[in-house]
Amino acid sequence: MTDCAWCSSIQICTTTNDAYHKTCESAWRVSKCDKRLGLWDVYWQYLLAAGLLGFIIISILFGLVAKCYLDRRQGTLVSHDLNLYLFAVKYGSLNEKRIENPMEENDSAIESFAATQTKRKAEDISEMTAEEQKKAMQEVIRRKIKASPDAVQQTSNGSSTDNQIPPQPKDADGARIWQRLKDFVDDTTLTRFDFPADSTSKERKIAHPLADAFGLLHYSRGSKVRVLTIEKKSHVKDDEWQWFFNYIGVFGPKVDKVAEDVTDDVVSQDHRGKKKRRDGPINHITFLSPGEPQQLLDKLSKLCETFGMERGEEPEREKLMDVISKNITDDWVDLGVGQLTQGEQKVWYKVIRWPSADDFRAKVGLPKKDFHVTLGYTHFDIHNQTKDENTLITHKNE
Repeated sequence: MTDCAWCSSIQICTTTNDAYHKTCESAWRVSKCDKRLGLWDVYWQYLLAAGLLGFIIISILFGLVAKCYLDRRQGTLVSHDLNLYLFAVKYGSLNEKRIENPMEENDSAIESFAATQTKRKAEDISEMTAEEQKKAMQEVIRRKIKASPDAVQQTSNGSSTDNQIPPQPKDADGARIWQRLKDFVDDTTLTRFDFPADSTSKERKIAHPLADAFGLLHYSRGSKVRVLTIEKKSHVKDDEWQWFFNYIGVFGPKVDKVAEDVTDDVVSQDHRGKKKRRDGPINHITFLSPGEPQQLLDKLSKLCETFGMERGEEPEREKLMDVISKNITDDWVDLGVGQLTQGEQKVWYKVIRWPSADDFRAKVGLPKKDFHVTLGYTHFDIHNQTKDENTLITHKNE
């Protein structure tokens, strides 16, 4: 027996004829070729898959680059149109110029109108506040560069156009939230409302840009449970009662003014910022603490009798708010800044004296309450401690 050089196997050679080994050589080459062809089939599949994946990735990247380019180009065009639009809106009536769709087909007319403005007015435009520019930009973008004559006339005449009506989304969630915001805008009796606390993250993501498009303020407030709050920019002129979560308090410009009447050396911007992250930009005075509204609801009929009011057919919560609002006045007084310390934690607040609220609580059997407006804190608020006149660190001249 010998070891065949071609097939690497032990062959029983009965002859030394080269023809035998030629056969082995041929068989070996065919075998190796078949194996290589098999490997090539596998490699070819991998290469094809890799090629397709690469093509998809390149297509996506190309699409993103193209979108960025188009968005940037659109933003440039809108910015150009916006400057012209601001001229027309702020310094003249577009209706008088018979411009029906000033941002769509009448650029030349607006340019002609803008050209009549003085250099001083051009400088005034550039100095418009960020909020004014943002509002105008929202109108241009959200309304697809179509301004209705009525809306333009209102703006030109200087009346309020804080709340524009953007196009209704086509998806169900967007349409539902859009309708809720539109109802809020149309209701002149409402200045602020809260989305349900159990709103999903998807609903919140839809609501924020939609509220922006409507020209509404939108922010989250609450410590443990965050609630999305929507507010009209044309803020109420008077303070108002509001039922928030399970407490009732008074909100409004007078309360906000008291909260803002404090210097940085007393309460730093950083400490005030932590409170704003919890509550949003609004401030309040808590009148009924958690649990107390339910106590009054449980004896609502007696409560109405106490204050000489008919129970009526109103829902319980509405009737309770009616009783409160008609029997408590805004006779509260800012006494100054108070401070509490608990270990390394500090909290600052305005101490409030509120005679009519004290009288109301006494009549319904509730304990005396330390009314205050929280200003800020180092890490978190301090509860279940007295925040009265004895904690004052600055005093207001009454």
